[in-house]
Amino acid sequence: EDKRGRINNLSQILWTNNQDSVGLTLQIPFIQRLIDGTLRDPAFSLCDQQDRYFEHVIRPYRRFIRSQNHNDRFSPDEGIKILSNQRASVNHLGIVPIATTNAYIDFIFLNADGLPSTIASLLPCLKLYEFLTQELSRAQSPRHSYWIRRHPPDSSRESIDRLEFLMNLDHGNNTARLEKIYRTGLQHEITFFSQFNRLL
Repeated sequence: EDKRGRINNLSQILWTNNQDSVGLTLQIPFIQRLIDGTLRDPAFSLCDQQDRYFEHVIRPYRRFIRSQNHNDRFSPDEGIKILSNQRASVNHLGIVPIATTNAYIDFIFLNADGLPSTIASLLPCLKLYEFLTQELSRAQSPRHSYWIRRHPPDSSRESIDRLEFLMNLDHGNNTARLEKIYRTGLQHEITFFSQFNRLL
């Protein structure tokens, strides 16, 4: 039963086992000021720009991953082509990605060799942003309204549910690798948010 429960609930296990990383995120000065409503505009604006760049590159790829079925023959090459094309077309946004944004995108490229590993690289960002939006919604500061409009509490839930379903269904015997990828994804998020402390 333990093994089967682990198979069926791997996504929840990964989130639960990485609550220390989630806690570290809440200790980042940028995040603390975001939550208490005292964040300065330069830091918030840069973060928002980088979010828009990241989403432009990743959203079509995430849509492609969501369209997969566990019994399909996943094509890493097709997914990488989508990522590469989006990254090449992002110049029209007029946003220059900072090193931490590029690092997370490179990390997703690195783990695009299979469906479970791809999902493990994508979920930390979705889960953490959902968590932060919930925290901001509870704080109810007027300064949070733009963040909440950009990241509505339920906006990513459909994607999260689908990706977690696919991971739980089809991760095979790769749990150790997936655990490492997932944790590294959260570490990329910590590094990303910490980058903006210099603008406080």
